Amino acid sequence: MSVASIGYRTYGVGRALETAAAWALGFLWVLPLLYAFWTAFHPAEFSTRFSLLAPLTLENFVNAWDAAPFARYFLNTVLLVTMVLVAQLVLVTLAAYAFARFEFPGRDALFALVLVQLMIMPDVLIVENYRTMTALGIKDTIVAIG
Repeated sequence: MSVASIGYRTYGVGRALETAAAWALGFLWVLPLLYAFWTAFHPAEFSTRFSLLAPLTLENFVNAWDAAPFARYFLNTVLLVTMVLVAQLVLVTLAAYAFARFEFPGRDALFALVLVQLMIMPDVLIVENYRTMTALGIKDTIVAIG
């Protein structure tokens, strides 16, 4: 029985070059991540030279944690995500129920507007959102971000 009859394919040099190029590009993509991992666990003097005998340390993580109030940042993130999630779940559930169960004039047009609103990137609205939050007097608060 030949190799081709079993179901295996034979690949040429072109396919091997494609595979080698893909692996090379993948390695180039991962290289900065490996460098970041290396420098995170080694002292600063070993960030520019590679040595297998370089001492491992967690001092960089301690310095980063002490440089900013990360515990407060984490609490702010949890509060923000909780607020946004609860508000979205309530509003989306009510809207979905209304669209699914009730027949009312303009339902299709209103549903199309909801879909158009989903297509607008939030980055486009950031200046107008800032002006609105300033006018409401809640600028620089968690509620304004949510």
